[in-house]
Amino acid sequence: MPDQHFTEANKIYNRIKREEKIFDAGLVDLGRLRREYRGKPAVNSLAEEIETDNRDARLYADYLLGNVMKCEDPEDFATCRTGITKEVMLYKNYVSRRLNPARYADPFIGRRSLEIQLQNLTRQLEEEKRELQSTQNEHRLIDRAAKENEMSEFEAEQLGKAVEEACRIPALAERLDEVQKEYEKLDLTWLFRLGEKIDEKKEEREARDKERGAALETRAGAKVRLEQLEKSDLAAAEEKIKQVKGEIAGQFAQKWIEETAEPRFLKELHADGRSRMTLRESFTRARNQTATIMEGHLRERRKKRSDYNQEYRMPYDTEREDNDEYSGELRVLSDIRLPEYLSRIVDAKEKAYNQFRDDFIAKLKSNIESVRAQIEELNYSLRNSVFGTDRYRFTIGPRAEYRNYYDMIMDPLLMDTGGWNIASQSFNEKYQKEIDSLFKTLIFNETNVTAERRAEYEKIVKKFTDYKTYLVFDLIVTNEQGEEQRLSKTLLKKSGGETQIPFYIALLASFSQVCRIRSKGKNNTIRLIILDEAFSKMDGERIRESIGLLKRFGLQAIFSAPPEKIPDIAPIVDRNIAVYKSGHHSFTRNFDPAQIEEEFQ
Repeated sequence: MPDQHFTEANKIYNRIKREEKIFDAGLVDLGRLRREYRGKPAVNSLAEEIETDNRDARLYADYLLGNVMKCEDPEDFATCRTGITKEVMLYKNYVSRRLNPARYADPFIGRRSLEIQLQNLTRQLEEEKRELQSTQNEHRLIDRAAKENEMSEFEAEQLGKAVEEACRIPALAERLDEVQKEYEKLDLTWLFRLGEKIDEKKEEREARDKERGAALETRAGAKVRLEQLEKSDLAAAEEKIKQVKGEIAGQFAQKWIEETAEPRFLKELHADGRSRMTLRESFTRARNQTATIMEGHLRERRKKRSDYNQEYRMPYDTEREDNDEYSGELRVLSDIRLPEYLSRIVDAKEKAYNQFRDDFIAKLKSNIESVRAQIEELNYSLRNSVFGTDRYRFTIGPRAEYRNYYDMIMDPLLMDTGGWNIASQSFNEKYQKEIDSLFKTLIFNETNVTAERRAEYEKIVKKFTDYKTYLVFDLIVTNEQGEEQRLSKTLLKKSGGETQIPFYIALLASFSQVCRIRSKGKNNTIRLIILDEAFSKMDGERIRESIGLLKRFGLQAIFSAPPEKIPDIAPIVDRNIAVYKSGHHSFTRNFDPAQIEEEFQ
């Protein structure tokens, strides 16, 4: 066998060499191939599968395979004259057929052709070795059988039957597999469920048997008890009923029993299906509870009477069942004294409204109008200031959640002479809800309150008496294109330098308000502010605008600025003090940038 494989390999090798000699001998006109395929690469042809760096080999491959087109499906054969699919279906001369795998099993060209041929030959050699091993095993078996002694006719017959039975084994095994698959497909859960139901029914039957036995025992006892009741207890019960009926007739009127008591009893008896004994126990408990409640009310009445007598120094009896004395006192208060109190209440209410208007609403309105005027003055000062390319102005408006209160406070007719006021009917009809809500919030009527509750009330009063509660402040930034943005919505989105400008504007405006610079009358104050690390994130133009705004506000300032900001700050301030260190000591020196510049020139 090895000699045979060697011979086959030698034939393949000689064939490859012969084809190479034919190619080298020029049997193929390479010049003609170059002229025919110059500029005509094989598009979508089988020649694309061959990779080579040799120009002549490329032309030869295109010549042999250039017209063989690659097709994804046999239906694509209609688009070409010669085609082949991945499944090696060949279409040529209007005929399609599958190529014999033996024709392409061994490749003869390519980098790995010899390697693949060697692998195929090695695989074929392994198969032939296995076939040789199998043949040798059969030969040994036949040889051993030939050496056995001659069997009798009976033994041969039995052995034949055993061989026949053994031949049936594969068919039986196959049938067994089929039966096993059919068994696996069967749904036998109903069988298990049926078994579970049978067990449940057995348990139910055992439980019913136990219940039946217990019922029989109960029946026997009830029968004995019935005989006892009929002989002795029934007569005593009838006598007891007559006695109770007599007591009921003696305590209650017959009309009340027939119209109220008996219908109520029957209603309660049939409502829940309760027994007479259970109903009696329920009414007994209810009667005891009612007695307890009545006793509590009596104690409360006695206490209130005593408190009234003690507070108003009255001699009335606190234990009397009737309430004539106190009812007479109530008539005197309601018919005689109450009208006097009503006139006083009306007068007190009018005074409270006037005080509410003068001390609360008027002050709130005055504060709001004052802060509006201050905002207008600040905006007037900011009108000519440009920070880079932006301008700033403050806005003020009502807070949304307190808009109703704001409208009431700022009503234009509220404080006009001859117009509306807080006590007028028109104003009350329009703002009754807001007035009642504010009165309830600001008037503290509780007694014996804790310190925490009182502190909470003080916070509420402080909140609603502060005019800023009803307002919303914002800073509008306008760029050179006229586009406006609210600082409250863009503050966290801007850089450090952009956020410092609104900070300084708000800071200077706050100092201007605190120092009351725009207020009427004398206001000789120092108006001094101190800024540390001033203008650290601003450029020169914004620094100059900020200092100019500070001067327009009439403020005095002391800046502590980093060295790199000195060229921008020093020329426009009144005095400059430089601080420098030498060793462990610090020194200061005054300098005037204008004087220094003159000396330098």
